[in-house]
Amino acid sequence: MNAIRIDVGSFCSSRLLRAARICSFVLPLMLPLAGAPLEAATYAFQVDSGGTLLTNLEYYAREEADSNDVSVHGRSATLTGSPTWGPDSGKVGNGMALTAGSNGAQLNGLPAWTDANSWSFGFWYNVPSLPAPLEQSYLGVQQEGRGQFGASFRQEPNGTLRYFLIRRGELTLADCVGTTVLTPGSWYYIVVTYAGTGGQLTAYVDNSQDCTATESGSAAVSNGNVGVNLEVDNSQVDLDFEIDELGIWSKVLSSQERADLYNGGSGQTMEVPVTGFTWRGAWSDDVVYETGDAVQFDGSSYISLTGSNSDNAPDTSPAYWDLIAQRGDTGDTGATGNQGLVGPQGPTGATGATGATGPAGPTGIQWRGPWSGVTTYMTRDTVSFNGSSYISLTDNNTDNSPATSPANWDLIAQRGDTGATGATGATGAQGPMGPPGPAGPQGETGETGATGPAGANGTSGSAIGGNYPNTGTNNFLMPWGATTSTTEANVNVPLPSGTASKLVVSLTAAPGAGGSVAIRIRKNGGNTALTCTVSGAATTCSDTVNTVTFNDGDLLSILYTETSAAAARIRFAFEYNSP
Repeated sequence: MNAIRIDVGSFCSSRLLRAARICSFVLPLMLPLAGAPLEAATYAFQVDSGGTLLTNLEYYAREEADSNDVSVHGRSATLTGSPTWGPDSGKVGNGMALTAGSNGAQLNGLPAWTDANSWSFGFWYNVPSLPAPLEQSYLGVQQEGRGQFGASFRQEPNGTLRYFLIRRGELTLADCVGTTVLTPGSWYYIVVTYAGTGGQLTAYVDNSQDCTATESGSAAVSNGNVGVNLEVDNSQVDLDFEIDELGIWSKVLSSQERADLYNGGSGQTMEVPVTGFTWRGAWSDDVVYETGDAVQFDGSSYISLTGSNSDNAPDTSPAYWDLIAQRGDTGDTGATGNQGLVGPQGPTGATGATGATGPAGPTGIQWRGPWSGVTTYMTRDTVSFNGSSYISLTDNNTDNSPATSPANWDLIAQRGDTGATGATGATGAQGPMGPPGPAGPQGETGETGATGPAGANGTSGSAIGGNYPNTGTNNFLMPWGATTSTTEANVNVPLPSGTASKLVVSLTAAPGAGGSVAIRIRKNGGNTALTCTVSGAATTCSDTVNTVTFNDGDLLSILYTETSAAAARIRFAFEYNSP
């Protein structure tokens, strides 16, 4: 336990300390060694409306100087390479910057992870540039071996995020595909929650839901470690990004807790709460003070050392009072402050005396209406003529056409061009039915009219598909046949512009328990959202929601993947509409 004296500065803005006119104070403080973990029990969140953010908190790193700067239950972090910390890489104060292929952090000793446990992650995330051409996993629950439970948070090349629950090497338990497109170089607050067995995996970006998916399946217990810029097997990730204010909870964060952490986009951090004494204001000799009561006396502050402390002046009773803040010397006069804001409008004053009459203004014009050749006009008389306006320059101005008499008239307003035809007005109400008129004579039959122009071509539709023998996973299928290849370029085909939709897949035998077969439409060598998976005892699947738009010459390929599936022929088809 050490004691330090602090010259207050910003502390003098406190209402309590302003009232006491304190300029410096002495407080006992715990001074942790550099790099040592700070127990979260001595910390509190700046914003915690329900007082619940410390509940089930398993790990928190403010990322001010290292990944251990706030710890819970003795948690620690093991660094790979040399991450850096500083204000340029932080959202709230400093943050941690991680470099592709060279550094990361492994968070150790967290509770064992299974598909049955509920949990939440919350952190500020900034990626300076998007990965290409493949997605990169930037944070995940690590596994030591095949079949263990894990999680992977990934950055997609298109700017969106994706969140997986997996049984390592065997099965995807949940796939939550984000829709928010991140702008490189901008900070976003990411929250990912999981509700436990069969529950929802839900992600939020800046306190708005990004995606949700239902967990299905189970996995063995993993070791409890979390990797930052490290893969699930602790290998290095090839991604540059920055992270700040990383927290992990063994519960699903509520909407209020998420809102408190986001804090309107400003974020927040953990800080040491102010505790220790009860402020009683100015000392009075007729008040009985108890241990821990603090008072102001002659510009200084004192704390009571005993109970039933009455009529003992603080500055002369060291057995009853201890000095906690000494009145400072009067400071130098500060610089003149900035001009204050304009105050509110004051009440209307009394009406002043009538001022003197001002000088006569210039004579105005005299409007005389349309010009007439028999009317005698005087100087400043004004007329209209053929849509324009003219002013008389002379007296006794008679029978002088304004358009051809510049010595007598001056143009003051030129007639404008005819405006565009206005929109057709609304149809009026139908009038009453008139009496029938007499029948007219039968007219002659008119000539046959000319043939009208041909109508526009309609959209043509077709189906693309194939029937293939059993093949290996990650093979590509050529449309309209039974050819497969491990090389995509050997079986992809160009398409005219159009839209692919309504994917259906049928197998001659079900994959079996724990097995699955997936067909995915790819464009120009990249995955699309048009895909479906046959799993378990099923033999068919379909995707009637997603569509893919192709431009002239875009390359179509079909990706086949399987996991522990029984051998079967693969049949698929999808609709393709071309304008």
